[in-house]
Formats: sequence, structure tokens, C-alpha cells
Amino acid sequence: TPYRNHHELTESRRYLEPICNKFFPVTAINPTDDHLKRKFHRLSSYFGYYARGNPLLYYYSTHKKYTVALVDIMRSNRYDIVQAEYWFMAKLFGFSNKNALKVIDTHDVLFDKLNQTLKQKHGERLPFFASRALARYKKLEIEYLKNADILLAISRADREILCEIGTAANTLLIQSGQDVGYFNRSRGRPTEDIVLFYGSMG
Repeated sequence: TPYRNHHELTESRRYLEPICNKFFPVTAINPTDDHLKRKFHRLSSYFGYYARGNPLLYYYSTHKKYTVALVDIMRSNRYDIVQAEYWFMAKLFGFSNKNALKVIDTHDVLFDKLNQTLKQKHGERLPFFASRALARYKKLEIEYLKNADILLAISRADREILCEIGTAANTLLIQSGQDVGYFNRSRGRPTEDIVLFYGSMG
């Protein structure tokens, strides 16, 4: 886990060390007490976004400092399974043991979620930078999803999108989430004793 200050490190050690087999803290590239570093990385991420169309998340998640630290952890422990949360962490698959099972826990099909978010903000006709960023995001996500041995989908809607992009053979549905429309069709009109919790699912 990356930590940005001493308080985060202390809290992480307090709550994570007791429940982790091994705990690996990594200093964040943008610590809270270093304004120059924070500004530098913010500007660098914006440069990648405006010059190349790279997603802002991709800049931080695949930064060399984090990649090197995580690759060292993988190689020194020789894991049988390497699981990435979301596609943008799956750059590490290229450095893992070739026999390791590579898994992406999707939670959302993120290009679909980004598409919804951008259209809510800009309307159906997206401005140039938003349209280019969405196209780049989708291309990168599909590329990384196809490099995984197993994808974990948490809703039928997500699994359908994953199958459309050609990952049906390696997609496993663990239905911890339900599309609202699917929920309503299968239950009829919800009664007062029904509570529907919703997370970040697209």
C-alpha cells in the first residue's frame, strides 16, 4: 500500500499488519508534505493526458516507482496467483512469474463507467479531449483485460460487456452486484423490507 505521510503509515500498520500475511508499505510519489513533488506529478499527469490522451489514473498506477516496488515483491515471493484490482494495475503481469495465474478483479467495466460519467458531464457530443481520452482508456483497458488468465465480473451487465469485447472464455461471474433493472424485473415491485445497497458499479 502507498502511504503519503507518517500518519497514513501508522494507521496502515495498525489496521493492515494484523490481517495481512505480509505487509508491504511503499512511499507515495506525492507525499502530503512535499508540495513540489505533488505539483510536479500533477503537471506530469496532465501532460500525459493532454499530449497523449493517457488516463490520469494510469499515470499514478503505472508509475515506475510503484512498478519496481511491486515487481520486487512478486519476484521475491514467487506467487502462484497475481491479482490486480482494475485493469490499470495489470501492467505488472508482464513482470510476473510466467507460470503465475493472472487475475483482474473488475468491479466495473471502467471504460463503460467513464463513458457514462463523461456523457453526464458533457452530453452525448463529447469535446475533443474527453472523446480522445475515452478512446485511449477503452483501448488500454481491453488490451490489459485480454492479457489476464481470469477476469472476475460482479454483475451480469458487466459480464455481457466483457463477452462483447472477446473475453468470454476467461470471465468468471461472481454476482455480488445486480443491475437495478435486473433486480426490479426479478423481484417485481420492491417491498418495504428490501434494502438495496449500491457501490461503484457502472
